[in-house]
Amino acid sequence: MAKVDAKAVAAARRRMDAIVAEAQRRVEPALKAALRKAMTRIAAALSERDTWSVAEMETLVSVVRGALEDAGVYELSERFGIVAKAITKAAADVAPLSAAEGNLLAAAVKARYEGWEATVDRQIIDWIRDRMISQSVEPLDYMTLADEISQHLDETVVQYAGTYAETAISQIERDAWIATGEALGAEYWRWDGPPPIDTSHPECEEYWNHVFTREELEAMGENSTGLPVWPTLGGWGCRHTPTPVDPETAVAERGEK
Repeated sequence: MAKVDAKAVAAARRRMDAIVAEAQRRVEPALKAALRKAMTRIAAALSERDTWSVAEMETLVSVVRGALEDAGVYELSERFGIVAKAITKAAADVAPLSAAEGNLLAAAVKARYEGWEATVDRQIIDWIRDRMISQSVEPLDYMTLADEISQHLDETVVQYAGTYAETAISQIERDAWIATGEALGAEYWRWDGPPPIDTSHPECEEYWNHVFTREELEAMGENSTGLPVWPTLGGWGCRHTPTPVDPETAVAERGEK
């Protein structure tokens, strides 16, 4: 079994840097493009009527959902599984990836979007119902309604898209590091990444740069965002990843004998 040493970790880091750079180039722009395409389709669909009343609320919901579906917004889980394969192929030009690693990374991206449809419905469909009920007397002209929906989509779901993309990219890096560490027989893992900032999760502020065993990380359960500490560390929006640490360094830093 290969030894976890500085050279092995440095080689893995070159690979991770290539993967993350390619993910950042591909994932978030494609995700936001799909959402902005949905805005255009929603506006076109709403223009079929001059006004929309609360009595037509469920028809309106159906029209908006149809526009989101036509734009491919609800299919992002599948789409980004495909994008992940392109990411791994591009990264292989810098540091070759095995087929198993490529499949792992594809699954990692796809998994991050499994709750996406519920997020869209909560942020857009539920908001439309609340908006229509709140103005229950006068119908809204389609241009006003289209502008409001587009603005809300841009202010909420597009922002969520950025968080999903950021979390997906981080999890690509985490899963690949974990695969690398396990292949090297790693027993210890560092809570690695940039130093905490004002908006960092409490776990990241407390544990950043500390060394743990996998069992210790698993025993922490869920983080403050509701995701498991292993392997997501701080969870949504976390910039950190578990990286393997050689036993000598780990024992020294942990004060073990």
